[in-house]
Amino acid sequence: MSTDDRIVIKDLVKGFHTRHGFTTVIDGMDLTIADGEFVALVGPSGCGKSTVLNMLSGLDTDFTGTAEIRSRAPGVHFSYVFQEPRLLPWKTVRQNVEFALKATGVDRSQWADRVLPVLRRVGLAGFENHYPHQISGGMQQRTALARAFVLDAPVMLMDEPFSGLDEFTARSLRQLLLELRSQEESKAFVFVTHNVFEAAVLSDRVVLMSNRPSTIRRVVKVEVPLPRSYDDPRLFDVSRELTHEIISSMVSTDDGGLVVGEEHTRLAGPQAAR
Repeated sequence: MSTDDRIVIKDLVKGFHTRHGFTTVIDGMDLTIADGEFVALVGPSGCGKSTVLNMLSGLDTDFTGTAEIRSRAPGVHFSYVFQEPRLLPWKTVRQNVEFALKATGVDRSQWADRVLPVLRRVGLAGFENHYPHQISGGMQQRTALARAFVLDAPVMLMDEPFSGLDEFTARSLRQLLLELRSQEESKAFVFVTHNVFEAAVLSDRVVLMSNRPSTIRRVVKVEVPLPRSYDDPRLFDVSRELTHEIISSMVSTDDGGLVVGEEHTRLAGPQAAR
C-alpha cells in the first residue's frame, strides 16, 4: 500500500444471512489502484464483482475490512456508470447531464461550459435537446458516459456498461472510452465485465476473481501500449490467457456465464447474474 494509491481494498470480507445460514461472497480481498490506472474485475457470475463497486461507492456498507476511495481535495470523489443508462425520461440529453452537476452542487452558471464540451467529446453534439426515447440505446449510454465524465471526479466506477448493447455499438463505445481515457490521464477506473476481450482491450490490469467465496485468483498485466488496435495479436493472447484461467476456476461449478472475445461465445450458465 502506498500513499499514491487512490483506491484501497484491504482484508475485505462480504457475506449475507439466508434462512440456510451465512453465505460468504468475498473472503479476503486485497487490491490497490493508483491514479491513472484502468483495472477490470473479471470472474464467474456471483463472485462479487459488482458488489465491490457498491462497497467502494458506499451503496453497500455491510462488510468488514477496507474498501475506500481516498480523497485529496474537496469535491466529488467518484462517478458511477451502470449497466443501464438510467436516464430521466422527462429530461433531455443535456438536462440529464446537467442533473449530475445540480445533484453535486455545481453552480448553474458553470453548467454550459462543462456540459457542452463533454457532449461533443462523446459524439452527441446536435442531440442535446433530444429525449431518451428519441435516441438509440448506444446514444443513451453515451449520455450516461457524459454524465459521469462531466463530474470530473478522480475515480470512475463502471458496472458492465456495454453488456446490453450489440457488439458493433459496444465496440464503438469501447473505442470512445479509450479516447476519453487518454484525455483523463490521472483518472482511475474500476470496470466490471464478463467479456474477457473487452477487459484486455481497455485495461492496464485485469483482476481475476475466483468462485464464491471469492478471492483474487490472479492479476494479469496488459502490457500493450495505448493507443490500442483491436487487431493487435497481443490482446488476443491476453484474452486467451484470461479465458483459460477462468474456465479452470469454473470446472466444479455450473453458475458461470462468461463471454469469450468478440464472438460472444457463452460458456456455462444461461444467467447473466453478476
